[in-house]
Amino acid sequence: MLNKIRSGLRWVRGALSFTTRSTLQRIVRAVAYGLIGAAGALLLISPVFMADATPTAVLMSWFILVGGTSSALGTATDRWVGEFVGLPLLGPAFAVFGAITYRESHVAAPYLAAANLTLLLGLALLFMARWIYVLGVFHAADRLTRKNRRKT
Repeated sequence: MLNKIRSGLRWVRGALSFTTRSTLQRIVRAVAYGLIGAAGALLLISPVFMADATPTAVLMSWFILVGGTSSALGTATDRWVGEFVGLPLLGPAFAVFGAITYRESHVAAPYLAAANLTLLLGLALLFMARWIYVLGVFHAADRLTRKNRRKT
């Protein structure tokens, strides 16, 4: 039994050897950001959402669409600018959607509303943490550009 598990793990390792870990992570991030952007688009074309949505909710839907799409394109093309532009839109959008859904549902389902708020705030913080990392890449690229300009 243990040998079968080991051979299965070797097969998985071999199947994944076509790509490096960073490339695989980039592909997964690009797909995730693309799905988030698609969620923003689906919110904006949903007649039910648009009929009852506040202007703030509609604006946050645009943030999700633009932020997710920008981050997906930047990640897919391995350009940090896409995430640098998109992530500051996604973080606040998820936090505001958490607050909106909590406000709308806390009376009927308080624990579910609190869980939803907590989940969306956690995702917002993850997006902002990723943006801080990308900001570091921006600063490193800026330093290199300035250094190269001084040489010429």
